[in-house]
Amino acid sequence: PPTPPGPEPGPGSGSGEGSAAPPDETKRAEAEALNEQGKLKLRSADVEGAIATFQQANTVVPDARYVFNLCMAFGAAERWDHAIAACRQARGMNPEERLAMKIHARLEMLQRR
Repeated sequence: PPTPPGPEPGPGSGSGEGSAAPPDETKRAEAEALNEQGKLKLRSADVEGAIATFQQANTVVPDARYVFNLCMAFGAAERWDHAIAACRQARGMNPEERLAMKIHARLEMLQRR
């Protein structure tokens, strides 16, 4: 089974700030393709496949969008603690404002469930 996301990163982790290396943008197309595959798997109820694919996309190029999608997939699998951890990780990656609002709303929903 896929491994759960790690602990919530500290400031700057995965965002290219501080001592963290910036993502390799030459691999962005590969990561985007994996992200799209993950969405298709999630929509077709292959939740475990979606989880693995979103994790792979984030390994290729760390991105808050991929981790948020991972949060959604964990939620679909009713793996609540993993979903919350993934959303917190995505939030810690300094996402753009629109995504940050989605993450915040999803976290509130997960914590109330």
